Amino acid sequence: MNHGLRKGDSVKKVFVLGLDGATFKLINPWIEEGKLPHIAQLVRQGASGTLTSTIPDHSAAAWSSFITGKNPGKHGLFHFSEHLQDSYKVRFVNASMREGRSLWGIVNDAGKRVGILNVPMTYPPEKVNGFMISGMDSPGPDTDFTYPSSVRQELEEHIGKYLIEFGLWSYISKGRTDLVVRKQKEAVRQRFAAMRYLMERYPWELFVAVFTATDRAQHAFWKYMDPKHPLYDRKRSQAYGSHILSIYEEMDDVVKYLLERLDDETVLIVMSDHGAGPCGARSLYLNNWLREKGLLFFKDSARPKSSALLSGLKNLLYTNWLGSLPRRLWGTLSREKKELLMKVFPGLLDFVASQFYFSRIDMEKTKAYAEESKTFIWINKKRGSAMGVVDPGGEYEALRSLIIKELHDLRCPETKEPVVAKAYRKEEIYHGRHLKKAPDIVVTFKPGGYVPRPSYSVDSNVVMQTLSRDVLEKDECNLRENGRHEPDGIVIMTGPRIKKGCALQGASILDLAPTVLHMLGLPVPDDMDGKVLSDVFELDAMNENPVTYCPSRQFEADDGQMRPYSEGEEDRVRERLRDLGYL
Repeated sequence: MNHGLRKGDSVKKVFVLGLDGATFKLINPWIEEGKLPHIAQLVRQGASGTLTSTIPDHSAAAWSSFITGKNPGKHGLFHFSEHLQDSYKVRFVNASMREGRSLWGIVNDAGKRVGILNVPMTYPPEKVNGFMISGMDSPGPDTDFTYPSSVRQELEEHIGKYLIEFGLWSYISKGRTDLVVRKQKEAVRQRFAAMRYLMERYPWELFVAVFTATDRAQHAFWKYMDPKHPLYDRKRSQAYGSHILSIYEEMDDVVKYLLERLDDETVLIVMSDHGAGPCGARSLYLNNWLREKGLLFFKDSARPKSSALLSGLKNLLYTNWLGSLPRRLWGTLSREKKELLMKVFPGLLDFVASQFYFSRIDMEKTKAYAEESKTFIWINKKRGSAMGVVDPGGEYEALRSLIIKELHDLRCPETKEPVVAKAYRKEEIYHGRHLKKAPDIVVTFKPGGYVPRPSYSVDSNVVMQTLSRDVLEKDECNLRENGRHEPDGIVIMTGPRIKKGCALQGASILDLAPTVLHMLGLPVPDDMDGKVLSDVFELDAMNENPVTYCPSRQFEADDGQMRPYSEGEEDRVRERLRDLGYL
């Protein structure tokens, strides 16, 4: 393509296509096989490379860092939920709790127009010059998840009722995998239709559209594609083994449309918030590990003779409430009926989940504990928690050092290899005024190794185990994915002044916001942690348009008021995240 910009010009427009969870681990082999011709074209004619996610690679933190160009210690969102200070409760977060002006807010401030479609962590929608349709953190289709509110009606008139997110696990738990394949493709095509309509209907200088189907398919269908997966089944792989590829091929069609539609003064960026890989059969139960180390006490641990019975009852309750209920009840309900049920019985899921998260733990004796299925460890500090026992000074630091050392020494009983890739003190990876909200220790695991699973699902004496196929299949019915996140996402850029065939090194998801601002000829706020990816630009472009910076401002989302979810809204968001396999 001949991009004929005059000397000193910036690009006119930037289009960002987000493919949630997309990975070169899959893309590169498929490109070599000729299966993704238009994504391959992007790679050939532009710059591309690995895009490192946040630590850990949770979607809520990663997308929030994409939006702000800042680390979670500054924007304040570390996961879909946050640990409330001075208590043992959690609450779900939304965009109103994110600190820092959004990329599109800064673009708006410069007098440019934006279109934002389905970006996670954008509810409630901002009042932008353009339009915004919030992503999967929207409570439901009957809420104000669009700005302006008229956009929802417009979409219904032109493409049908807009689907916020297709919840695949309720169908899978009923054995309707065939229906998942069909409905997921329908959802992708509806999102594509919405994108095309909005691109034509609204003027814009920055357009951001995110497709989440790549991530969802990888979570649920990796086992059908990967012969090394512990749940691989040759017969079923013939039916479903190509589904992930088919979703990528749908994305390739989106790229084809954009290559044909975008003009020579527009940069196209394709990116993902993290990568993906298989879930193994090996499981680590962090709270049980902390119990073994004498740092955590369960309330029933003083009655060892009844532990087997209690464990059985807990597993029964776990299976029936957190497994069979979705499988037998939720699986029979439409999305609309589920959301109605959450309105009628607000707090139901929160009550059930909270019983398993912290109610088993004797906090008056416990020094450290984990939130189940997360890779976060919290120190139970005095003056920080209602029943804290650890002095926040020297004892706190000594305990963190001990836990980190023990985690690094942890070995797989079968392979004798380390289980943990690295355990971080929070200040090693986060900085900013929200550092106090961060977990005290963040644990990352070796790819293809152990998967953190909830301690309440097994006997409290079990620390590590390799699950049998039967257990894994039952676990999956309880909405546990067979594909998981990995830290290496993707970034591909093409357009005016972008180097052809450039292999980009060292890019982070924090770098995209400042890079887009620079592309549009805008200064970068000096409090952004990301850097402009100057290596992607032709040398004369950087000489003619050097990066400029401006003093930071304390921007606040929308009207500056934090708007936590209501009890009913939180239940509905929780149910969606659970139906997507995130909880």
